[in-house]
This record gives sequence, C-alpha cells and structure tokens, in this order.
Amino acid sequence: MEYCIIFFCATLCAQVIKGDILDKESKKSIPYVSIGIINTSQGTYAYTNGQFEMELAEYKDADSLRFSCIGYKPVTYSVIEFIELYNTGLDTIFLIKKVTELEEVVIEGTRTKPKKMGNKTSNKHIVFGYLKDMEGGIVIKNDKELFLKSVSFRLTMSDGAAPDSAIYRFNIYSLKNNLPDNIILKQPIYFHLKSDQFEGKNVFDLSKYNINVNQNFAATFELIKQYGGGQIFFTGWIDGNPSVFRIGAQGKWVEARSDKKDTGDNNGMKLHQYMVIEVLYEK
Repeated sequence: MEYCIIFFCATLCAQVIKGDILDKESKKSIPYVSIGIINTSQGTYAYTNGQFEMELAEYKDADSLRFSCIGYKPVTYSVIEFIELYNTGLDTIFLIKKVTELEEVVIEGTRTKPKKMGNKTSNKHIVFGYLKDMEGGIVIKNDKELFLKSVSFRLTMSDGAAPDSAIYRFNIYSLKNNLPDNIILKQPIYFHLKSDQFEGKNVFDLSKYNINVNQNFAATFELIKQYGGGQIFFTGWIDGNPSVFRIGAQGKWVEARSDKKDTGDNNGMKLHQYMVIEVLYEK
C-alpha cells in the first residue's frame, strides 16, 4: 500500500493584542518598547504612555514574541503561549531593569586624537526610506578604544510636505557575522527632529551619553514616530562602509542593496548610507 504524506507548516489566525508595559519595580510606564515576532517583519513600538497595540497577522507555532527596551532585560514568549495567557487576562508586561554601572569617561586633550568614521559622501538620488517599524544604519570596523562625540546624517524628502516633527532612536550594536547583534548602549537615545530638519545635514551631540566602543560596531536609526508629512529618506552613496537594515521592531538584519532589477546584478548593488561618527581615541 502506498501513502502520500503531506507536511504543513501551520500558520495561525490573526489576533490583535493590546496592553501596558511597566517597569516592574516602579510600576511606571515605559515608552517606545520594541515589540515584535523575532526575525519577521511583524513589529511595532509602545506609545509614549507605555500602551501598545499590535496585530499578530501571521505566525507559526514555533515563532517567538519579544518585548525589549535599552536598559531592561527583554521578555520573550512563544506566540502560542502569549496568546493563551492574553486570552486568559494577561494585559500588562513588566520589564526588569538591567543592573549596570555607568563608567566615567576621562578625556585628556593632550593624549587623544579626533577622527571621523563612517560614510562621508552622499547624493540625494541614492536614498534609504526607513518607514515606521524599520531600522537601518552602517557597520564600522574598529580596533581602538573610542569615545563617541557626535553623529551626523543627511535627510531629504519625497514629494510630500515635510512632517511637523519626528522621533528617531539612535542605537549602537556589537556585530555578529557583520550584522547587528547586541545593543551596547546602557540608556536609550532619542532625537526629536522639527520640520526644518528634514532637508540637509543634521548633527547631534553624543558626548553626554558617555559611549565607549572598543570593537567593530553598527550605528543605526529607528523611526519611532512621525507626525504628518511625506516619506523621509536618509541619503547615501554607492561606496563606503556597509549599510544594514531590518523591517519590524524585532526583524532580521540584512545588508542594504538596490533592487536587482535596477542594476542587472542578481544580488543588487550594495548601497551605503551617509552617516559620520566623530570620535576621540588615544594616540
């Protein structure tokens, strides 16, 4: 007797989840927590008041849902487990603060040297359109002890009007296989851009955050919230440090490439986002 055996990879029905995310000790709300199914494009951010709403549109029984925020230990559930808990009353997620000691950074002018690292060339016709729930940036090779002073980047707009404002989160990651891995920062860094900052170069001070890096790293931006206006683009170029991006707050990182249809290259042409990190290092 012959048998025909067919294996199905179960994809389950969509469900909307809502709730609050609080600091476990203080019971205060935590804004802009990253929420998503790991390594997929499904993700979002908590609101300013710590509340969240997300549709679990498609998921497999092996998928995991993660809640993460810089300065806190991430919380991860299997999607199936979370839905079962949610349907029986779970509507508040508590995050526990990481215990870290902020190191004092001492910079002595006679022993240090400034340097600009990253991609320093851009063109308005080569752009990276990071929408909400997307994150992208550049990979920087480094073998010195660095103190990060500032970050600069260039923006341009689509045909639509400039937004009234937007909130970006700046991140620094260690690398694994030349892609972002673990967050290095001990506290979140937010940049609030106004309507006159969406065309041209922006420079933001990093020195007050005491960021020291002594390894290869990735510097990235997430668009957390945009108020009105058309699509915002980061400008770039066809040469420079590799650029990376992901779709979804917990999505899978990939290298940035152009559409292969535009270049005739089966893999697409590598693209390089404009971003310059000004650093100090010991001579």
